[in-house]
Amino acid sequence: MKNPFLLAVILVAIMGCNQPTDSTPAIFEKEDIPINVGSWWKYYKVDSLHHIQDTILLTVTDVQTLSDSKEYKCLLTEQNTIIDTVSISINDLNIRWHSMQSQFSPFAYFEIKTPVIDGDSWPIDDGRNVVNPKFWVGSPYEHPLHGTTYTVYKAYQGIRYYTMQRIEVARKIGIVSIFTNSVGKDPIEKSLMTLIDYHIQ
Repeated sequence: MKNPFLLAVILVAIMGCNQPTDSTPAIFEKEDIPINVGSWWKYYKVDSLHHIQDTILLTVTDVQTLSDSKEYKCLLTEQNTIIDTVSISINDLNIRWHSMQSQFSPFAYFEIKTPVIDGDSWPIDDGRNVVNPKFWVGSPYEHPLHGTTYTVYKAYQGIRYYTMQRIEVARKIGIVSIFTNSVGKDPIEKSLMTLIDYHIQ
């Protein structure tokens, strides 16, 4: 090409097209999950397989600060009886909920990478299966007790072979619902856990 100026313009344009853009804002950051010792979330749970309707309580009881993360210990109780211990880990890359006792817990394993943008997805390995959550913006949700309206963010993941989960989270609140559907089992197992009250310490 005989025109060096035109060549330089073309090269700049090509390089610019290959650069990643930061124009898409993050819809969820690690600071959006308010986890502190003393915080709790109360859920109403319906289990179609075992015909159970009850309330369960997730309470943050302890925290351990590590070099690159914070590990929160939570007790999951039902009718004042401890049914599970849940670990919540927060670092600069992700937030993880992990049951310490049961792979069939509603909080068996769930991970949100941070920051995340609408429509994002990421692979995770919970030690049993590799799952690929997809995360996107939900719709405004009015909490029945606190009278507040907030945006729900949805993530879908596959766990335990034929089991699918839909997890909904909200900024400054945490997990607001978990829907579990085991489509490959006979009888079909479905459970829905919905937030009915919470306290952020």
